[in-house]
Amino acid sequence: MGMLRYAVIASLLCAAPVHARTQDPAIARFETGFGPTVQEVGSAQQRWTVEERMAFWNIPGVSIVVIRGGRIAWAKGYGTRRAGRNEPVDADTLFSVGSLSKIGAAMMAMELGSAGRLDIDADVNMYLKRWTVPRSPYTSVRPITMRGLLSHTAGLTVNGFDDYAPGETLPTLLQTLDGAGPAKNDPVRAFYTPGSGSSYSGGGTEVARLVMEDLTGVPFEQLASDLLFRPLGMTASTYVNPLPEAFAGRVAKAHDAKGAERALPRGWEAMPEIAASGLWTTPSDYARLMIALYDAARGKPGALIDPLHARAMLTEVAGSRTGAGPFLRGEGTRRQFYHSGSNDSYRAWMEMNLATGDGLVLFTNSPGGSKFRYEVARAIAKAENWTTGDYLEAPPVRFGAGELQRIAGDYVVSSADTILSQRLRTTNQPLRFRISADDKGLSLVSAADSEPMRLIPLDPNHFVFERTSGRRIEIVNGYDGQPSGLIYREDGLVLEATKSK
Repeated sequence: MGMLRYAVIASLLCAAPVHARTQDPAIARFETGFGPTVQEVGSAQQRWTVEERMAFWNIPGVSIVVIRGGRIAWAKGYGTRRAGRNEPVDADTLFSVGSLSKIGAAMMAMELGSAGRLDIDADVNMYLKRWTVPRSPYTSVRPITMRGLLSHTAGLTVNGFDDYAPGETLPTLLQTLDGAGPAKNDPVRAFYTPGSGSSYSGGGTEVARLVMEDLTGVPFEQLASDLLFRPLGMTASTYVNPLPEAFAGRVAKAHDAKGAERALPRGWEAMPEIAASGLWTTPSDYARLMIALYDAARGKPGALIDPLHARAMLTEVAGSRTGAGPFLRGEGTRRQFYHSGSNDSYRAWMEMNLATGDGLVLFTNSPGGSKFRYEVARAIAKAENWTTGDYLEAPPVRFGAGELQRIAGDYVVSSADTILSQRLRTTNQPLRFRISADDKGLSLVSAADSEPMRLIPLDPNHFVFERTSGRRIEIVNGYDGQPSGLIYREDGLVLEATKSK
């Protein structure tokens, strides 16, 4: 089994070039193929280059990989590792990838499960030695399991973590779990019955890290090298934080939302919550991890994990849109696993189609990557002729100022106990959408958004978001002809909201 697995991985690496195949015509199509989510029928086609959009979003450096049919097709860097310097990003530049780290942790857990060393449905306190999840009325109903931790359905607190600037003291794992100084987070504790809902929890991923360390007796950083990096040939990846200075010449340095350097003098933050957000890697290395999951799901001989545990990662757990690791969306030939990553100064994105083996990886060294990634995904889908492309054409729709003002207002969700409402809600307050109007049109803010997002009309009642057509709004009129509510749709899920008087 072991020799066969390594033979398969070796063949995979031979078919997976690190540098761009410059003769590939899809690269040029991508680089010049940026455009809006919705193009008005009959209007001049708007087109931008990748460099123009990087400048628009204040992103100094970008690195991208495109996967075709389960193999790396091309990898290329754009811009610079450090703003204003001649330090170009290439396919070997390292980035911090935030929550994409969690997929690596999940693969490690599933490899231990495949080897029969870990039962992903057992009470994790069976494995914990240095610390245990504190007992509570919630855990007396149903135990916390590895499947629950990795799918964010275990009922644990602490959504995410703050990064640490150069010179700051880093907490130990146990200090993080107890919320004790110098940790910046609250304690990781149960706050609802495991399996009764979904709440994204980086704290839960750190519990999963402790399970693996206590089970094996090996620090997580070394375990990742043993279970992931060496078997998959991920030679440019590490969970060590802070990143050793030896990597300084290959690191995309940290920048703020305006593209200015930060975390000086070193030039990058540390993420001691390594399983949740501490991975440093390249898109090519990360693509190998994605391909390993894709191969395992297809039952390929010698895959890193067995099909049973691959299915655990790629099957939604009740009460979520998440498997034991990645998020999931679409059906049939549109089925994808995906995840975003967000640390203070870096943004990352990955997606892969389970039917075709097509996918992409995108890393940036600026927060502007949160918005840029929608445009990249759209441009790549068009360049590669993928049917999953997020692009629409629609006739022009013009509104009078009075019409926009009638739509503007607060819309309160009437049905709160749904998967989508749990995903969007960040507090215990009623979930609401706020639509505002200005001379450019309509914008919407929900609890899940940090800033307003522009709404683009498809017709007088239906709107898509400026960045993605996957999220849609339908305005519903009442008996008097005035807007009385809205229907919000995302990834096949629906919420209804009533307009406040």
